[in-house]
Amino acid sequence: MRTRPNPELQMRERGKTHQNGILKMSEVRAAKLKFSELKFLEDNPRTITREDLERLAGRIKEDPTFFDNRPCLVNFFGGQYLCYAGFQRAHAAAKVLKWKEVPCMIESDVPTDTMRKRAILDNTHDGKWDADVLSSWEFEMDELRDMGVPEFVFGGLGVGLTDEEMSDFFSSDTTSGEHLQTGKIVLEYTLEEVETVKTALLKIEKTPEQAVWKLLGL
Repeated sequence: MRTRPNPELQMRERGKTHQNGILKMSEVRAAKLKFSELKFLEDNPRTITREDLERLAGRIKEDPTFFDNRPCLVNFFGGQYLCYAGFQRAHAAAKVLKWKEVPCMIESDVPTDTMRKRAILDNTHDGKWDADVLSSWEFEMDELRDMGVPEFVFGGLGVGLTDEEMSDFFSSDTTSGEHLQTGKIVLEYTLEEVETVKTALLKIEKTPEQAVWKLLGL
């Protein structure tokens, strides 16, 4: 008489079990892995410039323990270590700081869709900044920028900005004759990014100003 296969045992052998309809992954373990051992997603949707990579490396160098507390996520399967979240942290540590090893959290046989969801979640955040509270922490504008705080968060409310710096973001003018008050908002991009942004805005409306107005739902 043939014994029917045990579905739960089969799932465990593949590194995961179902409990109450919830997917439970294999045991997670923390370890330092050699950068040379790691493989990376070939279709990673996140990119980074050399300048930003060096800025990230500076943050890691200043507080390496933070990297330990937010390690790379690694899937071990087929005898290989695939880093699917923390790509930029790993490269900043290895390529700029010359670390041989990087902190990792390792699981086995993580499904592809789970890896992709986690990779996205690793780079997104719920909630929003309270600029007034952020201002009370008394960081300078350059410090906030280096920590990755979006410039519109502190630029709009003048966190760490002098009056002269504020005028670089917002200014007003009165057109003689028509007495029409106008203002401008200055956004800073690389030359390549400027053309990309302009092209995208002009696909939405006839002018960049109209496009921004529409995007904001005004």
